[in-house]
Amino acid sequence: MIQSFPIMSGSLRGKAGLFKTKDKPSGTRQCGVFKAIFIKEEKDDHEDHDQSVIIKNRVKELEEKIKPVKVTVRVYVLEGRNLQEEGEDTPPDCFLKVKLGKEEQVDDRVVTSSDPAFYKRFEFVTTLPGSPNLEVAVWEKDKLSSELLGKTEIDLETRFFSEKWKHFNVKPIEMRALTKPLTKGYFGRLVMWVDIVPESEEKIYPSFPIAPPEKLECELRVIVWQTQDVAYRDEVNESFSFIVNI
Repeated sequence: MIQSFPIMSGSLRGKAGLFKTKDKPSGTRQCGVFKAIFIKEEKDDHEDHDQSVIIKNRVKELEEKIKPVKVTVRVYVLEGRNLQEEGEDTPPDCFLKVKLGKEEQVDDRVVTSSDPAFYKRFEFVTTLPGSPNLEVAVWEKDKLSSELLGKTEIDLETRFFSEKWKHFNVKPIEMRALTKPLTKGYFGRLVMWVDIVPESEEKIYPSFPIAPPEKLECELRVIVWQTQDVAYRDEVNESFSFIVNI
């Protein structure tokens, strides 16, 4: 399995001087990602096999598993949940931008809602290993410009080369939190899923059609059977009436 480790830049202790630390710590920030596959082989003294030969064979097996593959990446964005801009009380005018590598696709439909129904599919063709970082972003449309409301990022390589993920016949629907660079807070979630299909299997696994569910006319009935421990101030009249507001 491919494992990812963040590469951090900055200082936690400050610059060292002759007798004491100079400057204040600058803090750290992530400036990249290091990926690796670790091979653990236990040496068995009772075996005559050359340990280096065993490791070389394991490396060849791994190289075969992670050799470059041309794939189609399908991104299905269903809905937004509780989308909100910091400091704003009104529903946002939001639309989607999805980016993979240098390619960016935009859904120009603007939906004014905190719980927008997007139901949009995006498709990219790429090679893995290659451009692994998929970015799905919600933008808010203003009169003169647009502003990032929040985004979520997915490492495609970690998924595609995971045996556990490959064994999902139907990829799971995810509730992904939206974040904003250099900002802490809650900006909502996206209901979505991602599928990665090798070029050789596209005819076997066609894209999945998505559409909003049909609206149903419903009647809501609320029955209040009784009340308990309801406080009242009329101490003269023993009979009184209550009104229930829903």
